[in-house]
Parts: sequence; C-alpha cells; structure tokens
Amino acid sequence: MAKYKVTEVAAKKMSEHNYADTRLMAIAAHVDHGKTTTADSLIAAAGLLSVARAGEALVLDAWHVEQERQMTVFASAAVLPLTFKDKQVLLEVIDTPGHIDFTGMVTRALRAADGVMIVIDASEGVQTQTETVVRQALSERVKPVLYVNKIDLLISTLRLTPEELQQKLIEIVSDVNKLIDKYAPEEFRKEWRVDVMKGTVTFGSAKFKFGLNIQMIKKKGITFKDIIRYINESKAEELAKLSPLHEALLEMIIPNLPDPISGIKLRLSKMWPGDAASEMGQKILAQDPSGPLIMVVTHVETDPHAGLIGIGRVLSGTAKVGKQVYMLSQKTSGTIGKVYLYLGKDKDLIDEIPAGNIAAISGVPLIVGETLVEQGLDITPFESLRYVSEPVMSASIEPLDVKQLPKLIETLKLISTTDPTIKFRIDEETGANIIETMGSLHIEIVEAQLKDLGLKVKVSPPIVTYREAVKKTSPELEVKTQNRLNRFIVAVEPLEPRIYEALRDGEIAQGKVKDRKALARKLREFGMDTEEGKNVTVIFGTNMLVNMVRGRQYVEEVMESIMDAVELAVDEGPLCKERVSGLKVKLLDAVIHVDPSHRSPGQIVPALRNGIYAAILSAVPTLLEPKLRVLIRVPTEMLGIATRELQTRRGQIIDVNTEDEQMVVNAKAPVETMLDFSDAIRSGTQGKALWSVQFESFEELPRELQMQRITEIRGRKGLKVDVVPKAEDFLR
Repeated sequence: MAKYKVTEVAAKKMSEHNYADTRLMAIAAHVDHGKTTTADSLIAAAGLLSVARAGEALVLDAWHVEQERQMTVFASAAVLPLTFKDKQVLLEVIDTPGHIDFTGMVTRALRAADGVMIVIDASEGVQTQTETVVRQALSERVKPVLYVNKIDLLISTLRLTPEELQQKLIEIVSDVNKLIDKYAPEEFRKEWRVDVMKGTVTFGSAKFKFGLNIQMIKKKGITFKDIIRYINESKAEELAKLSPLHEALLEMIIPNLPDPISGIKLRLSKMWPGDAASEMGQKILAQDPSGPLIMVVTHVETDPHAGLIGIGRVLSGTAKVGKQVYMLSQKTSGTIGKVYLYLGKDKDLIDEIPAGNIAAISGVPLIVGETLVEQGLDITPFESLRYVSEPVMSASIEPLDVKQLPKLIETLKLISTTDPTIKFRIDEETGANIIETMGSLHIEIVEAQLKDLGLKVKVSPPIVTYREAVKKTSPELEVKTQNRLNRFIVAVEPLEPRIYEALRDGEIAQGKVKDRKALARKLREFGMDTEEGKNVTVIFGTNMLVNMVRGRQYVEEVMESIMDAVELAVDEGPLCKERVSGLKVKLLDAVIHVDPSHRSPGQIVPALRNGIYAAILSAVPTLLEPKLRVLIRVPTEMLGIATRELQTRRGQIIDVNTEDEQMVVNAKAPVETMLDFSDAIRSGTQGKALWSVQFESFEELPRELQMQRITEIRGRKGLKVDVVPKAEDFLR
C-alpha cells in the first residue's frame, strides 16, 4: 500500500472515533533484544515496507546514526492501519531505545501509551534493562504483554530439545512475572501477570518473521515441535507463511491491551492531579473529540523545515491546523501551524487528529512534558515526567571555530529542551559549556547531533558526576544581606530516607507545591513531622524547602527570591559545585525590610544561598558517587575472573546464582571504575561473558577517597584546591 494510501486509511479510521479498534502501544526491551526488528513485521503488514525487507530495514531507526550503530536512540512512532479478524484496526506504535543511556526516552513514550509489549531475547532472558523498562511501564500503569524473540537461536545454536526449549521459555515468563509482582500497582498485580494460556505471551523470531502463541496454536494447529522441525530443516520462510509474526502479535495485542478509553481510566489518576469527576475530567476519561483540546507532549524533535515538532497524546478535543493553544508550563500562546501523522521515518501532513490518538504538531514553542490546551481553558497541568535514572556523566563542548560559539550555545539549549535528561549549563568560573548526560554514549550522540547541524566541536573526555549531601543536622545559622537590612535564620538536615526515595522515584511532584495539605498527608505517611510537612514550599530534585517562618511581614513578597536562592544552592553545592542530594532546607525565621528597594533579589539571593552553604558545611558534608547495577553471566570455570574484575573496581557482589549451566553474578559498582569494563571482561573471559548494567543509585564515596575526589573536582572546575571551604567562609 502506498504511503499516501496508508495516511488516508488511518485518517478515515481516526475520524470514526471508534476507540474499541485503536491501541496505543510502546515497544520496550533491553538493548539488542529485537524491538525495532519486531516492529518491522507490523510495519510491513500495514503496507509501509515490503515483507522481504522486514527484520532488516529497521524502519523506526530513522536517524543515520541509529542505522549505522544498529541501535535505537530516539523513540519513533508509527500509526498503522491493520486488518485483524476481517476488520480494520489502528495500532499506534512507539519504538523505544533499549540502552541504559536513553531510559528517559522510554519514560516519555510510555506517557503516551496504554499498553507495552516487552521484548526479550530468548537466549539472554531477563536483563537489567528489562527490569528497568518493566518498572517504568508499571509505574505509569501501562499494561504489559510479552514477546519472547529469537527462539530460533535456542534451536539452531543452543540445540535445545523440545523439553529444554519449553523449560527455558517457562523460566523467562516466570522471571517477567516476578518483575510484575515486584513493581505493578497492587490492584493490577494479579490481572497483569503474563500468561501463555491467556494469550498475553508470544514466542517467535523477528528475523525470520514467525510467531506462535496459544491463539495461533488453536487457529493454525502448529506446535513447538513443528517450529523445531522447520528450523532444523532450514524452512523458516515456510514457517513465516504458516504462522506470520505480525498475525501472532495482533492476536496478542488487540484482545489483551486496553483501548484508549479503557486505558485512560486506569491511568488518569497517576498522570493528572486534577479532579476526574469534574466536567473536564469526564471529557478526558471519554477521550471526547469534541471537547476542548488537551495534549500532553512526550517528545520534541527538530525538523529543518518545520522547526520544532511536538509529538504526544491527544487526551481531549482535536488537534487541528489553525487552533489557538496555550502552553501551561511555559505560560505562552500560539497557533498550531501543521499537524502530522507519523509513519516511522516519514510523516505526512493531515488536517486533524482527534483525542485517543498520537499526534504531531508544529508552529508553537514546545518542551517535553508540556500540557498544551485550547486557548482559554483553565485546567491543572498533567504531572511532570518522572525518570528512573539521573545524569551520571558530564563533558565540556567547545567549538573549533570561536565564531560558532553563539550557535553552539543555542543548539545545546535546544537539545536539552528536546531531551530533558540532558542538562546544559555554562560554568561561571571557566565559561565552559557543560552537558550532563546519562552516560558516555549519550555524550557521543549529542556530538553526532551537533555534527549533523554543521557544528565542528571539541568534546572533552567524559567525567563522572557526583552529588553533595549532609549526614547530620546543622546548627541554626543567621545570615544577613549585604546591606544588613534583612536577615534569615536557616538550618539544613538530611531528608528522611523514605521521602528521599519518594522524590528520587518520582512519587512526589517537583516544583512549587500547589496543594500543601495533600502533600503533608503523603509526607506524614513517609515519616515527616506533620508541622514541617504542611510548610514544604518547593521541591528541587531530591531537595526541599520548609518555610517555618511565622508572624513576619513581607516574607511572601520575597518568596520567589528565597526559592531562587535554594535552587542555586542545591544546583551547585559548596564542597565542589556538584549537585546537592537529599537535603531539607529549613527557613526558621526572617526579618525583611519594609522598603522593596532594600530587599531586591540582588540582596536576598546571594545572602540566603551563602547561609545554606554555611549550614551544609556545618552538617558533616559528604560526597556521593553514582553506582551501577551489574549483571554478568559466565561459564562456571570463569566465575573467578568475573568476580575479581568487579572487586578490583570496588564492586560489591550481592549474590551469585546458577542458571542454565552458567553462573549469574549480581553486583554493584561505581560508574567511575566501569568505564573500561567492557574491554576488560571481554578479554578476561575470551568473549564468553554476557553482561548488562543499569543505574542503581548515588551512594557515599568511601571516606579515604573523599578528599582526593573533592580536590580533583575543584581543580577541574577552576576552584581553589588547597583550601576546602568552611562554614565561616560564607558567613562573613
């Protein structure tokens, strides 16, 4: 089917507003487990790719770097009109990256979906990133189904018997269900477990384009013994004709994943703090195409002709050309210039896309996570996106031609807008352009983007980022503004562990607190004093400000300056200008001058920031390092090599288990010691080890390394290295 015809069919289907025939689904997996290869079969079934090229074209890896590296970097969408049981259905697929550095893309894609197909390599089984994507999906209340890929390798390479094959596949299903039991909301835990007999599991090969599940067994009469025979006789093409993968996947997806209305009923309370019983809430729950436009932007990309294109889910109303809209978080207005339907690497112009679908629009200033509404509509914004990882590496980027510096800064700002997991800043001391990313590959991708835009740059070697924290409660400290006319009393202390975890895991929203009573109830459950909980004013990362000032005039008038001071203090801590983590800042008292000219931000912000710095340095400050969860599979005789390799890198062995005649090592190790791990473990085990990593947490750097690392970081940032700051340095 020609591309224009696919667009025409999809547009007609959308206009019918028959949500029972629509599915919004993400595809998620560990890296190289076959997500994009699997998507090819569905794309070919829609007529956008020849069947012969499916499994090789990797259509949703549209960027040339993705094709060259055979790796998904950016989430890609495709709206696919397909035939299921003699009727037309609309499957809107978002293919997501599997590499640890791009987990943020997965988070954003899941916000637009109602279901997720977890893809697992049959020979590798559940890996660390598998656990991450399952956790992400269940956190968003996105229902899973399971596709076990590459079962041909178990037959042709590992030579498993029918009994061994069956046992291996049972173990994979069991391992996935353990993750669902661990991470699913309690009310969905039992219902969402994947089950072969319920049709929520499919086995197959994306490369050879065949699939098998209970539905296909009943429909086609084919069995696993037949699959083994076809593979052993090198008749995979015949097998694909007999039991095509796309058909098996649709037999699993359409009956088992929720339609847009059923899906939003499960998810709305998790996504939106507004009142579901309100008129607007009811329109969202109904995915009402005639209601006011509401769209949540989950991805932003740049187009050389259209500029910024925002992709996301339409939750109410209809996205159409010429509609006046308002961006709630940016507080700006605009007019939709163009509307697009995404077909993988291509996109087609379309007049409109109604609620219950994934749309792309241009012509308005957009950022990831934006709630875009029809002009004049006043609603509570949707919750900000929550990421399961944090930036752990940084690099400086400088232009080879100094004349390109303005363009470089503008471009880096744009990249950090389209990918919020990239943090960009200009170092005040050195003037260097610094990006913080999820890993070294993430840095390489930014460099490739700059190159595509004609910018020749020099990128420093990647540097591990750390966090500053406190171990005890500080004394109450008084600080005065430079004009001596305003004073504050502040103290800091470590956040309660459960509250820190809730902030880290995204259970509590960021930014200025809107509903203090609701937050106080939640914080009380997590162990915070009731009075303190009622006075939490703002949250930055895993840090919060508690305003305990009572009966003082003009405090509210300078609150924006107070919050700016806190944000500056936690963005760059006093030890070595690394971000601060797990800090509770308590404003205990304040005396503010009556004349606004004497309490300007220029007076308030630096004074209060210095007071917070002094309090941090009085509270036993410490440095935290990022750690990775490491999973290594090795033959039994090479276990010692793997464990020694970890131990020389300050790795902590958590447990060692036997699985399929191999040893599985579960460990944690610092990011800084793992930079050359791939080459070392490959060489040490003669290429026989399989390993994967994911971000685990920030943990305290060993005491004996603290001063050395602080000095190194200070030197790198152009700060004094012979003197570590003391509290009194900021109280002068």
